Amino acid sequence: MLDLFHINNSSDPNNIKMYYTNGSGSFSWQTWNKPKNCKYVYMFALGGGGGGGAGHSVTINTTTGGGGGGGAASAWGVFPANTLPNTLYIQVGSGGSGGRGSPLTAAATVGTLSYINVEPDITAGYIVLASGNTVAGQGGPGSGATAGTLGTAGTVFTQAGKFTSFHGIITTLAPIAARAGGVGGSALSNTSLVQPFGYGGLGGGGATAAGTADTTGQFIGEGMIPNVNGGASSTTFAADGSHGFNLSTFTSMISKRHPVYSTGGAGGGVGGTGGSIGSGGDGGNGGWGCGGGGGGASFWGTTNGGYGGKGGDGVVIIVSM
Repeated sequence: MLDLFHINNSSDPNNIKMYYTNGSGSFSWQTWNKPKNCKYVYMFALGGGGGGGAGHSVTINTTTGGGGGGGAASAWGVFPANTLPNTLYIQVGSGGSGGRGSPLTAAATVGTLSYINVEPDITAGYIVLASGNTVAGQGGPGSGATAGTLGTAGTVFTQAGKFTSFHGIITTLAPIAARAGGVGGSALSNTSLVQPFGYGGLGGGGATAAGTADTTGQFIGEGMIPNVNGGASSTTFAADGSHGFNLSTFTSMISKRHPVYSTGGAGGGVGGTGGSIGSGGDGGNGGWGCGGGGGGASFWGTTNGGYGGKGGDGVVIIVSM
């Protein structure tokens, strides 16, 4: 086939580089080197999702679920190769850890941003493209009658102050909001799929003082994407929330031409509603760039609230053309 524009074959695996989380801080920088005869560079950056909050535990009283972790923003950019240096530095955001213990022993943590920079430094003037401006927040723990708060969504990348980014054409995608934990006796909200990734996690279930448990929410699947269900409540040991769904890895996206979708983790169910010692279900881990699910509450027991799910790690993809 005649190549009128003399652009490299982007299907060549050597022209497609994928970067994954490998640490934190100064040790996490990875490098990309510009290939010969490269004309354009496509970049994609997705940050890490926030961890889900832990479920509460109490003996025969109102008890609440942990909140879902926030989803991460993402950004795409296309740059003329001659506007970029020969080496770029990549830092891939990691997902936050889920909350642990009831009474709380470890709070959930935030996700982190992904960067593509001209130097291994996150000062604004060095940033070519970042997944967003602010990180995905962590879900709050359940606490008595107060439900775990939802993790704040990451905010999208803006170019103000990031002058190296103005050579490219950039598109951003904002996350879908997470869900707070339940307080008992209701059906927690579902989330429908409306975009490929960036979903916040779903909240864990809670119970009223009479032991009436929430019905946990789900991500409603569509087409080839199945439902991601919350954990069922139990008189003893509740079910865990399902992990966030990844339709394919980014590697198989290239090799098999699969589309990529990911969802947040679902919330854990309520345990111990039968008046015997039981445990809340753990929240599911988030898919790529999505929040972890909140842990379910325990209605009977003092240390049995479910753990929050881990936020999904981010990813960076660079394609030379």
